[in-house]
Amino acid sequence: MRISKASTTLLFFTCAVFASPYREDLVEYNLNVNKHAASPLDYTSSWPGGSHHTSPSNWRALPVYTLLLDKFANGNPSNDDFFGTIFESDYRETQLRYGGDLKGLVSRLDYLQGMGVRVIFISGTPFLNMIWQADIPGCFESDFDQYGDMDAFGVHPDWQRQLAKFSSVQDRLRDWKPSVMEKLIHFSCMAIEALDFDAIRVDKATQMTVDGLASWSSGTRRCASGLGKTNFLITGEVTGGDAFGGRGRTAMLRPPDLSAAASVTTSDNYFLRDPGIGGLDGVAFHYSIYRTLLRFLGVDGDLLAEQDLDTTFVKAWEQMFVNNDLLNPNTGLVDPRHMFGISNFDVFRWPGLQDGTRKGMLGSFITSLVLPGVPLLYYGEEQDLYVFDNGATNYLYGRQAMTGNQAWKRHGCYTLGSASYYDMPFDKSTLGCHDDWNALDHFDPTAASRRIFRRFHQLRTVYGALQDGFSLTERGNWTHRIQLPYSIYVETELGLWSVSRAGIHGAQTLSGTHNDDVWLLYSNENTAQTYSYDCHSALGIISPYTSDTVVRDLFAPYETYSLSASSLPYNNGSGAPWFGCLPNVTMDKFGFKALVPVAQWTSPIPSLTRFVPGHDHRILVSASDINATIVEISIEFDVAMDCDSVTQSISFNMSSSSIDGPPTATNVRCATVLNLDHSEPQGRAKSAWIWSATLRDFPDGVLTINVDNPFTLDSNSTTKTVDHLLLRKGSVDNVMVFPENDYDTSGESFQMTNDGQYIFHHKAYGAEKFRYSGSFGRNWTDWLVWEDATIMDDNLFSAVDNFWDGDHVMVQYWSEATLSVAHVVHADVGYFGAPRRVPQFLARGPFNSWGYDRGVKSLMIQNSNGLWELEISASWPTYVQLNVWSFDHYYYGDADGDGVLDRLPPNTMAANFLNMSAPPSPYLAWSLLVDDSTMTWTLEPRGQSHAGAVLYALLLCLPLATGALAVVIFVWTFYGIKHNQYGNPAKPQNRLPIIRASNIDSERPKTQCQLNDRPLARRARQVLIATLEYEIFDWDIKVRIGGLGVMSSLMGTAMSDAHLTWVVPKVGDIEYPVGEPADPIEVIVFGQTYFVEVETHVVDNVTYVILDSSVFRGQTRSNPYPARMDDLSSAIFYSTWNQAIAATIRRFPTIDIYHINDYHGALAGIYLLPRVIPVCLSLHNAEFQGLWPLRTAEEMKEVCSAFNISKENCTKYVQYGNTFNLLHAAASFISIHQNSLGVAGVSDKYGKRSLARYPALWILKDIDSLPNPDPDDIAPVNTASLSISDVEVDPIAEAARSEHKRQTQEWAGLEQNPASQVLVFVGRFSKQKGIDLIADVMPSMYDTSCLFHPPQTYLLLLFSLEKHINIQLITVGPVVDLHGRFAAEKLSRLMNLYPGQVFSKPEFTYVPPCVFNGTDFALIPSRDEPFGLVAVEFGRRGALGIGSRVGGLGSMPGWWYPIESNSTSHLLAQFSKTIKMALKSSEEERAVLRARSAVQRFPVIEWCQRIEDFHRRSIAVSREGAGINAWARSDSHNGSATSTQSFDNNITLEAGLTIPQSICTQPPLTVETSISSLIEAKANSPLARAMASFTDADGDVTSEFVQKLETLSTKNSKGELSIGKYLIKSEEEFFRTVKKQKLSSASSILSSPFESAPGTPLSSVFSPLNIASAAGFLFFGLNFGEEAGAASDVWTLRACVVQGSQQLWVAALWYWGYTLNDMIDDYLQPWWTVLIVWPLSILSLILAYIMLHGLPEYYHQRPPKIPHFLQTLLRRKLVLWFFASEILRDYWLSGPYGRNWSYLWSVDIPKWQTLLLVIIFFVFIWAGVLLVLMHFSKTHTWLLPVFAVGLGAPRWCQIFWGTSSIALYVPWAGNAGPYLGLSLWLWLGIMDAVQSLGLGMMLLQMIGAICIMIARASAPDRLGPTTVFPDAAKWDFSDGLAGSINMQ
Repeated sequence: MRISKASTTLLFFTCAVFASPYREDLVEYNLNVNKHAASPLDYTSSWPGGSHHTSPSNWRALPVYTLLLDKFANGNPSNDDFFGTIFESDYRETQLRYGGDLKGLVSRLDYLQGMGVRVIFISGTPFLNMIWQADIPGCFESDFDQYGDMDAFGVHPDWQRQLAKFSSVQDRLRDWKPSVMEKLIHFSCMAIEALDFDAIRVDKATQMTVDGLASWSSGTRRCASGLGKTNFLITGEVTGGDAFGGRGRTAMLRPPDLSAAASVTTSDNYFLRDPGIGGLDGVAFHYSIYRTLLRFLGVDGDLLAEQDLDTTFVKAWEQMFVNNDLLNPNTGLVDPRHMFGISNFDVFRWPGLQDGTRKGMLGSFITSLVLPGVPLLYYGEEQDLYVFDNGATNYLYGRQAMTGNQAWKRHGCYTLGSASYYDMPFDKSTLGCHDDWNALDHFDPTAASRRIFRRFHQLRTVYGALQDGFSLTERGNWTHRIQLPYSIYVETELGLWSVSRAGIHGAQTLSGTHNDDVWLLYSNENTAQTYSYDCHSALGIISPYTSDTVVRDLFAPYETYSLSASSLPYNNGSGAPWFGCLPNVTMDKFGFKALVPVAQWTSPIPSLTRFVPGHDHRILVSASDINATIVEISIEFDVAMDCDSVTQSISFNMSSSSIDGPPTATNVRCATVLNLDHSEPQGRAKSAWIWSATLRDFPDGVLTINVDNPFTLDSNSTTKTVDHLLLRKGSVDNVMVFPENDYDTSGESFQMTNDGQYIFHHKAYGAEKFRYSGSFGRNWTDWLVWEDATIMDDNLFSAVDNFWDGDHVMVQYWSEATLSVAHVVHADVGYFGAPRRVPQFLARGPFNSWGYDRGVKSLMIQNSNGLWELEISASWPTYVQLNVWSFDHYYYGDADGDGVLDRLPPNTMAANFLNMSAPPSPYLAWSLLVDDSTMTWTLEPRGQSHAGAVLYALLLCLPLATGALAVVIFVWTFYGIKHNQYGNPAKPQNRLPIIRASNIDSERPKTQCQLNDRPLARRARQVLIATLEYEIFDWDIKVRIGGLGVMSSLMGTAMSDAHLTWVVPKVGDIEYPVGEPADPIEVIVFGQTYFVEVETHVVDNVTYVILDSSVFRGQTRSNPYPARMDDLSSAIFYSTWNQAIAATIRRFPTIDIYHINDYHGALAGIYLLPRVIPVCLSLHNAEFQGLWPLRTAEEMKEVCSAFNISKENCTKYVQYGNTFNLLHAAASFISIHQNSLGVAGVSDKYGKRSLARYPALWILKDIDSLPNPDPDDIAPVNTASLSISDVEVDPIAEAARSEHKRQTQEWAGLEQNPASQVLVFVGRFSKQKGIDLIADVMPSMYDTSCLFHPPQTYLLLLFSLEKHINIQLITVGPVVDLHGRFAAEKLSRLMNLYPGQVFSKPEFTYVPPCVFNGTDFALIPSRDEPFGLVAVEFGRRGALGIGSRVGGLGSMPGWWYPIESNSTSHLLAQFSKTIKMALKSSEEERAVLRARSAVQRFPVIEWCQRIEDFHRRSIAVSREGAGINAWARSDSHNGSATSTQSFDNNITLEAGLTIPQSICTQPPLTVETSISSLIEAKANSPLARAMASFTDADGDVTSEFVQKLETLSTKNSKGELSIGKYLIKSEEEFFRTVKKQKLSSASSILSSPFESAPGTPLSSVFSPLNIASAAGFLFFGLNFGEEAGAASDVWTLRACVVQGSQQLWVAALWYWGYTLNDMIDDYLQPWWTVLIVWPLSILSLILAYIMLHGLPEYYHQRPPKIPHFLQTLLRRKLVLWFFASEILRDYWLSGPYGRNWSYLWSVDIPKWQTLLLVIIFFVFIWAGVLLVLMHFSKTHTWLLPVFAVGLGAPRWCQIFWGTSSIALYVPWAGNAGPYLGLSLWLWLGIMDAVQSLGLGMMLLQMIGAICIMIARASAPDRLGPTTVFPDAAKWDFSDGLAGSINMQ
C-alpha cells in the first residue's frame, strides 16, 4: 500500500526572496538537492525510488484514513525534541508534540490495511519536526498577507472567507502575484517529485482567491502528470458553501437536471474558466454534509452556514451533483470525489456523547454507503476514541494518541461544555479520566467499530452501486419533525428513511461484483422502533426489488426478509411484477440496514472479535508468584476458523529487555463459541469461534502476538491481514507495564557508590531504549540501548542551576512493541522528602502580579501528604498559572477546567489558567494543592469570613475610637481642674538642694575650687547682678513691676553671706540722690564711642553701680524695659546695657560669678572673652528673649555693629537661626564654657517647661530648678516634718477675717456685705497675667442678662441675679499691654453695671494688708507664670487661689486649671469652671484650706542655700573648663582690687579687639545729643525698618471697643466682646494693611500676624525643613513654638490642602502605573498624553519663574543656620521619638508601600467608580474631617496631634488591609464587598493622612529616604507583607492559635 500525502505545509519557504543556504548537516531533512541554488526557483528534488508510481484511477475505490502523524505512533524517539528544548514534547501532556513519526506509521500499516484503508491523509507535515512556531517568520513583508480576522467556524460570506484569516492563524498568500504563484507551483512539484505522493489537501482552501487556487491546482496537475501521475487529486478544506472547485460555476451555468449533469463534457458551457484551469477536485471533508449529519443525529445549535445544502441527504446529493463541477480535469469524465466523513481533527468525537458510538456508526453508514464519494475516516474512530482535547468551548475536537500513555486518561474528563451546540449530551467524555482503557494501546484489531468499517469498505468493493453509483433515490421516509431550542427555526426530522444506490442508467457502467441496486434503510430515532404499514397504502415500505424477493441484511445479525407485493408496478406498467414491500421492519436505535437479494449477499471477511485477557492488558506479577510466567490467552473470530491454520499463523515478538525469549503456546484448544456473555452493537458481528492456549515461560516485558492471515474452516477465505495484539507483564515497579507507578520508592534503583559514581538499576523490562535526565527533563542524554545498570554522568547532577535538594534522575523508556515514550521513572539520592516529579512549583497570577511581585508567596511547598501546597487569597474569581523553573513560558494551567494541569505551546493564544472561583461561605481563601503524580489540582477552602468581618469592623472603628479615646483621656488627664487641698508637699531638707541628674561631683574630681588664688571657701563670694528692675533700699527707690524685681531685691537683702555688686540704670521719672561719682563707661555703638555716667552707692554688703544715660532715662519706673526688642532703639539700649555690665565686671576684678536674670544682660560675658567669667542664668520669663533679625548679610553687619560684637562671636554664641537672640547667647555661653551647668528656672517646673518649649535653650543638656521663696518667709527651716493633714483651723484668725473683709470692702468702695465673696486680682494688667480673662468671665458670674431685658422679665431673672449677686471683684495693677488696656475698659464698664460689686484700679497702687487677709479668693489666671509669688503671698494670708496650673502656680491650696491650649475660648471655659467650683465650696472647707495655706513654706533661707550651692558649682565647672582663660584679678583694668576708677589707654571693644585712644582724640559727644542723632542717622538701617507692631497707638480700636461695651452681655462677653478674640481680629486687620504696604517683611519672624508673642518662632529653627512640609510644621509649632508664628487652624488648613492634594496626585500616579502594568515592553503612550503632560510642564515652569522672580526678597534668603543643630536635636527626647518612629515606620512600612497603593486600582470594580470613591474620600470626607478638626483646634490646639497619636497605626492598618489580601474578598457584604473593602482602605488612608498631619512626619523626609533605602535591602517585608502584615484571609479557626495572625 502506498501513502498519499496532502498538506499545505509543503508550501513553506514561499516567502523567501533568496535561496536558503545549503547545509550539509540538514541533508536528511532537505528536499532541495541543488547546492548552488541562487533563488527558491532553483531548488530541485529527486525521488530515490526510480520511476514514480502512477495515480489511482478511481479515488472512490480507496477509503481515506486521516491521521495526525504526531499522535499515531512513535517509531523514532530521537526526533521527539529535535531542537533540544523543553517546549517540544512532553509525554504527560496532550497539547504538545507526542512523538509520532513516519517510522511509527510504517510500523502500523498492517493495522490500517486490515481495516480496508487504502489512502492515508497525513494531517500536518512529515518533514522536519518544527518547534512550536509557524514554519518560518518574515513572510508578512512579501508573499503573505492578511485582511482581518474571523472565527474559525460559523456563518461567513464567501468573500470574507477568502480575505480573512481564521482564528489568528494561517495568513493568506498573495497568490495574485506571479512571483508568489510561481514559487507555490514550484514547491508543490518539488514535493511530489521527492516524495511520490498522489494527492494534496489544501487546508483553509477558501483563503486563496478562486483564480489563484485554479492556477496553482492546474500547474500542480501538470507537474504531477509529467511524473506519470495522470489522476493526481487536489482536495481542500471548505468549511462553508457549495460553489468551490473545478472550473467554477455560477447559478446561471448549472445543468438543468440530474440527467444533464451526468452527461456534462468539458466542452459544455457550464464553466467559468477554460479547460485545463480548474481548482479543487473535491472537498476534503464536506462540512455542509457534516452539519446535516449533526442535525440528523439530534445535535442542537446554530448549524447553518452560507450556501449550505439541503438538510436531507438525497436532496443534498442532487444539489451537489448539479451545482458542482465534478468533471475530472484529467479524464474529462464525471468523477465525484468529495470526501465524506463524520469527524476530523477540528470537530468532536461522536463516542464521547450519549449513544455517540451508535450515532457515529450511523453517520459513517451514510458517509460510506449512502453518499456517492470518497469515504473518509478519522484516526481513532475505529477504536471509538472519545476523549476531547480542546481548551475552548467553541472548538471541540479529539486528538488522542493511539499508543499507550497516561496523558489522555489523565486529561480524559471533559468539563468545558460547548458554546457551539446547545445542551450537548456529553457522556463518556466526562468520565474518561476514570477509564483505564484510555491509557492502553489503541491499535486493537478486535475493536467492534474497526470491524464494521472493514465491512463498509468490503461492501464498496463488492457492490458497484455503493462505490460508484451516482444515483441516489429516496424510496420513502416515515418521519416526524421536531423543533430543537437553538436550531433557529430549522426543524429536525426523525424517523425511518429508505433509499437506494445505483448507477445512472445509460450514463454509468459499474465495475463491482454485483452492480444492481442496494437498498439502504436507516433511522435516527433514539429508541428501537418497529415500522408496520400496509403495503398497498401510500405508507408502504417499498423496496427497489420485485415482490417475492428475499433480501438479506449485509450487517449482523444478517436478517432475511421476504418482500410482499405492493400496488406499484415494477415495470411502469399497470400490472405485475410489483415492487416488493416490507410489511414491517424493526430498527434499532440509530439503526441501519443494507438489503440485497439473498443471491447477491456477501459474507464478511473473517475478523478477530475478541482477545482475552484483552489487547494491551497489564498482568501484575511478583517474584513470589509460582505461576508468574504462565498466562492463559484466547482469540475469538466471527466465523469458524481452521484450528491448525490459526495456530500456525500466530507468532510472538517478545520485548523483554534481553532477559529471555518469547513464550511458548501450549495446550492449544479450539471450539465454537456458545452462550456468549458479551454483546455487540447492531451491525457488528459476534464471536462464533475461539482459539485458546497457555503461554509458558512468559518473561516480564511486552509481548506482541501476531495473527498472520489464518484460513477459515472451509479454507475459502482468510482474514486478509496481519493482526497484532499486545500483552504486558511485570512487577508493580515496571513502568513499561505500569507507567502510573513512576517513582522509585524503594531506593534500590538509583544509588551513589562509595567512590561518588551514580548508578541506576533498570526495572523497566520490555524497554529497548532509554535516556535519562538529571535536571527534571530540562536536558536529556541521547537514547541508549537497554542495559541492566547504567553508570550515569555525574556532571548532570552537579550543574550550577540544579537548585533542588539531593540528586534527581528521570529515566525514559521506549520499545518497538509499544511505540511510545510514555514510560518514565523518577528516583532520588540524598533527598528525604515526599516523592517528587518536579523540582518546584511557582504560582503566578493577578494575585502576585504574574510573578513580578516577589513579595507575595509564590513557591509551593510539599505538605505531609506529598502534595504541593500554596495558600492563595485574592479578589475572587481569579486565575493562576504554575511555573516550574522560573516565571517563563514553561507553565501549567488548566485550559479545559478538568482539574488536571495542562501545558500548552509557548506561542499559544489559548487562555491556560487554573480558574479559581470564590470559596464557599464562610471561607475567604483557597489552599491550592497539586499532586505531581497525576498532575491534578484541587482546592481546599481556607480562612473565615467571620474573622474578615470582625477585622473590617476593627479597622473601621478602632483608629477612630482610639483617637477619640486619646482625646478623652487627654481632656480627662490634663483638663481636669485640680483642687489642691494640701498645697506644696513637704520635702526633706538638704544643704545641696540643686542636684542635677548628671551630678557634677560624679563627673569631676572632688577638689577644693580656687578663686583669685585663694580657696573659695575661705572668703565670701563676689556676685554681680545687673537688672532693670531694682530697689535701692536706703534711698527708698523701687523700680519693680514683677517677680524679677522682687527676687532682685531679695538677693540684695537675703544674700548677706556674699558681696553683691548690683548694676542698675537710672530711669527718667525718678529723682535720684547723688551717689559716689566714678569714671564714665565707654561703649561703642555702630563704631562710635559714647559715655555712660557711673555712680556707686554702697549699702551693707551691696555695691550699687548706677548707670546714667539718655538710653536708660527713656524708660520709666513703670516701664523699665524698651517697648520692643527687635528695632534700632532697643538694639542701642541693650548694646549699651551689656557693654556697661562688661565694663563693670572689669572694674571689679574680685567678681566670682555674674548672675544673669533673664536675657537682658546675657552678652556681658561674651565681651570679656577670651577670659571666661563664671555665670549663671535665672529664667524668670523665658518668653522674652531679645530678638533682632539676621536674615541678610546687611542685617548681620548692622546688628553686630550695633552690639559691638564680631561676626564670629555672633555666629558662635548669639545667632539662632536668622535672629540675634540674647537668651540663646546666655544659654550657649553656659553650654560651651560650663557644660550646660548654670541655668535654673525659678520654680520646680518652669525650667523643664522652658527647655521643652523654647528651641533657643535646646543647646543646653538640662535646666536646674531654683524655686523662688516667699520674701516674707524668713523664719528658720524646721527640720521636723509637719503633716499638712494634721493642720487645724485657727479660730482666732478665722474670726478676724470678717473685719479684714469689711476693711477691704471699705478700701475698695464696695458694698460692705459680710456674705459677699470677694475675689481679688493684684498684678500687671497684661495678657500674661490673664486680666482679660477675668474681664471676660465676670459678666457670666453676675448674669447681666437681667440688665438688658424689658422690665416685665426682671422678676423672672431675679433669682438668677441673686444667685451670683454676692460676688465682689477687686482688680489692681498697672496696665502693661493692649490686653490690659482693654481689660481696664471692660472692668470699668462692669463697675458701672455693678456698683458696689466691682472695683478696678488699673495703676500702681499700694495694697493694704487687709486685702490679703480679708478676701476669699485670689484670681491668678496667668497664661505663663514662672513662679507665681502672688499666689504665695495671698495664700499664706488666707486668700485661696483660683487660677491656672502653669509654671510655679498650683502649689498652694486652691483650685487650679491646666493650660493645654492658649486659645481664648479654652482659657475662658477652664477659668469659668474653676471659679464655679471654688464658689461651690463650703466655708468649712475653705477654712481648712486657709489653715493649710498658712503653714506653706517657701523659706528664704532654703533659697539662699540653694543659690549658694548653685553659684559654687557654676564657678567650679567654669574654672575647670576655662583653664588658663579663667577670670582672675589680672583681668581688671589695673589689676588692683581696690582701684576701680581708672582705665588704660585703650578702649576695649571685645576679646582681642581694641581701638587705640589716639583714634578717639575728639571729645566725646554728649549723651543726650549723640543717641538721638545716632537714631536719626540710622534711619535707613535695617534695624529701623522693623515691622510695625499692633499697639493701637491712636486709640481708635480701643474707642471702638469701648463703644461696643455698651451692649455688653453674658453671651457676647465671651464672644465678640471677648478681649482676646477682639484683639486677634484687630491684629488681623492691622497686618492686612501692613502686608499691602510692605509685603517683603510681612513674613518676618519678629512678630506674628495673629499673636505678637515673644520667643523664637519655629520658622527660624526648622526653616530648611518646614519648607518641605506645612503638615510637619504644625506639630512642632504646636509643641515648640508659640503657635508656630501663625494660628494652628491656619497651619491646619494649609496642611489640609497639601496633604489632600498629595493624596489625589499619588492616587493619579498609581493609576497611571496600574495601566502600564499590563502593557507590552515596547508600549508607547497614546498621543493625547501630551495634552496632559505638556500643560502641567508649562504650568510648572510658570510657577518656577514666579517663585524665582515674583516673590519678595524675603523668600530668597538662605535658610538660617542653627548652632549645634544635631546635638540640640539629640537632646530632645520628643525629637528622638520622632526619629525613632520615623525610622521604624519607614523601615517596616516602606517595603509594601507600593503594593498597598496598587490595591486601590486593582479592586475589581469599574475604574470610574474607583475614581468616584477616591474623590468622595480624598476630597469631601477628607475636607469634612479636617473641618471638624480645624473647628476644635481653634479652641484646643493640642487636639490634632493628640488625636493623631491616639489613632495608633492607621498606615499599618491600611497596609495590612491593602496587602494581606483579606481586602480582596469581602463575601459577607455580597456585591457591595469590593466597594466596602476599597472604602475602608480609603478611610484608613484619611486616618493616616490625619496622623501625618498631626505628627508632622513629613519633616523627616531625609532620614526617611535613607531608611527606605536600607529597608528595601534588609527589611523582612522588603519584598512583600510576610509576617509583618500577616494574611488573615488564610487563617482557619480549625488551626487554632497556631495558624492565627498573631502566631504569624
